[in-house]
Amino acid sequence: SDKYVFGNTTFIMTSNTARVGWDPTTVVVNQGSSTTLNVVVCDAFMNHLPAGSTITFTTSTGEIVGRSIYTIPDNYLAYGTNAVIHLALITYPVTIRYPTGTAQADPVISVAITGGDLDAVTATIGVVDFDPN
Repeated sequence: SDKYVFGNTTFIMTSNTARVGWDPTTVVVNQGSSTTLNVVVCDAFMNHLPAGSTITFTTSTGEIVGRSIYTIPDNYLAYGTNAVIHLALITYPVTIRYPTGTAQADPVISVAITGGDLDAVTATIGVVDFDPN
């Protein structure tokens, strides 16, 4: 009689280019206030970035409040059992605060992605309705 032996394995397709998506896509921050963006950072197949990748947020005006650097650990095997859970695992919150008296035209928020055998990527989003008065 024939016997079949098999095993299950997780196979994740990945690429060497990171993708960045901003939520919201329009950032509105007035002096003396802050806002939080959810930034999706993933590869071309919506997987988390490879181990050793670093995601760094900066702003040209004001400050990042809380965490601004994320590094993907070696043992990071995050994938969700459904779309909502998976998206949460590749979404990085970043809070930007613009103190009163901060004045600069057209401030931007940037994210830089490096390491982890990736091509380096930098993405920016402009801040609108920023009132420098």
